[in-house]
Amino acid sequence: MTLLRSLLGAALLMTASVSAHAYTECTGRVARIFADSSVYVWFDNGLTWQKAAWFGSTTVELQSQATVKNILAVATTGMTTGRSVTVRFVADGVSCSGDKQALEVWGVYLNAT
Repeated sequence: MTLLRSLLGAALLMTASVSAHAYTECTGRVARIFADSSVYVWFDNGLTWQKAAWFGSTTVELQSQATVKNILAVATTGMTTGRSVTVRFVADGVSCSGDKQALEVWGVYLNAT
């Protein structure tokens, strides 16, 4: 019974921490992409953002490099198909216009339209 309570308590704490995480989502159509070891994206609404990779051979660094490749693929698909892309910033309350290259990007969505 104690094990069940512990598992239930841990599950509730994890759920609360995820739902309490603040972030900002901004949507636009990709107008321009630049990629080197990072990916830089310009939206048609004036928003500019980037995702930089961490280099090395640890698991976290390799995941970071894979994330940049995935974001580049989604942004390129959005640009070539004319579909909008939604970028999620880690920070809450980010303005969806202007240069946001200094902010951490969590990930991107490819939208249906």
